[in-house]
Parts: sequence; structure tokens; C-alpha cells
Amino acid sequence: MSQNSDSDSRAGAEAGGMPAAGFDQAFALAETEHATQTDKAGAAYILHVRRVIEGVQKIAPADLVQDCMVVAALHDVVEDCPVTLEDLAVLGFSQQVIDGVDSVTKREGEEYLDMVRRAGENPLGRWVKLADNLDNSNPERVAKLSASDAEWFENKYAGARAVLAEYGAVV
Repeated sequence: MSQNSDSDSRAGAEAGGMPAAGFDQAFALAETEHATQTDKAGAAYILHVRRVIEGVQKIAPADLVQDCMVVAALHDVVEDCPVTLEDLAVLGFSQQVIDGVDSVTKREGEEYLDMVRRAGENPLGRWVKLADNLDNSNPERVAKLSASDAEWFENKYAGARAVLAEYGAVV
């Protein structure tokens, strides 16, 4: 999965500094931060991150794939770990990547669909959120949940896919 984003590198170079952090740095951070986390079915959480990365490789427009992969690697780092958007800036991630991560990060007190709308408005966030949604609603994963949890997730994610479709993010 080793990929560095050309546009990330250009963004860092244009800012007069070192090339911006890319995919390798993003995935290494995700592996470290999610190391002890598991999903609702008890699987290692980093497996979900990998599937979201693979998802954006399949669905994102070609000109956005590299940056989407970086955002996908980081998509839950700020929301679920002790990492801030400011930390990502210090680590050298481009503003475009940081904005993408911000767009898919649920804020305290924010309704889920409001966050999905914010993701939809971001050119990277919409594809990462769709890949995240598709993985979270994968029938194989949902089958491992209780019937009530499965129904709740199916409804939640169907509504999110409808919102993302309004922004052109469809499979």
C-alpha cells in the first residue's frame, strides 16, 4: 500500500518547506494510534482502515486517489485517538489532507448526518466517507452484529449514502 501523494509533495514544496507527509507516514500513524483498538465485532481496527484505503482506490476519481488514500489512513485518528488536526500539521500533512480529515471527523455534539454533509462538501472527504460507509455497512461485517445493531447501522448508513450521492459520491 505504500504511496506518497505527488500533490502533497508539491504542496509542501510550494510552502517553502520539506515535502508534505504522505501515505507512508499516514498509515504508520494509523497503525500506531489504532494498535490496541478493535471494531464492534472484535476485529483489529486497523483492518477497517486498510479496507477504507482499498475502497478509495476503487471509487475515488483518479486525480484524487493519492490524497484520498492519505485521508483514508487518517480518517479516524483525530476522532478516536489522542491526535489533533494541529498534530497532523506539525507532522507535515498538507492543508488539503488536514481539511479532508477534518471533514470526516465527527465533532462533539454534532449530528452524524451533519458531519456527512461536511464530508460531502470536501473533495477528498466525500470519497473517504463513502468508502468508510461501504465498509461499515458491508453485509459480512453487519452479520457479526446483533440484529438490533445491524438494523440501526443499515438505516444510519443508507441515509449517509443518500447525502453523499447529493455531492456526486456514488459507486
